Amino acid sequence: MGKDFDCPVICLIKGGRLSMEFEDGNKNDAYGRLFAYDFVDGVSVKETLLKEVFARVEYIMDMNG
Repeated sequence: MGKDFDCPVICLIKGGRLSMEFEDGNKNDAYGRLFAYDFVDGVSVKETLLKEVFARVEYIMDMNG
């Protein structure tokens, strides 16, 4: 991750309680990377970054196929 991205993520998680949720049977993606939903104090990190324009949706994974 680049320097532009690091600050919003660090500021978001700093001082909060970080938790991760996994889908049944899908702990890693096709490249072996950890696949989890991250939350800080019960709030989705991904949704927060999207709402504050630090991220964008580029691909939606088909969970049924």
